[in-house]
Amino acid sequence: MAISFNDLISLGVIKDQIVQDEFIDRELSHVFLYRSEDNLYDRFKWQEEEVSGIVKAEFASFL
Repeated sequence: MAISFNDLISLGVIKDQIVQDEFIDRELSHVFLYRSEDNLYDRFKWQEEEVSGIVKAEFASFL
């Protein structure tokens, strides 16, 4: 299933930082909302290294 970027609703950016000895990893996680009545776990395959998960929530929770 292909989704247009225009179908996504941005919820913002989460800043993250991991510090290990001499290594500092700073990342920005872009969080989006996609409205669907379908079971998304059956329809999508995502890159596990880049996507930590998909959760289901009532749409009204984000209004």
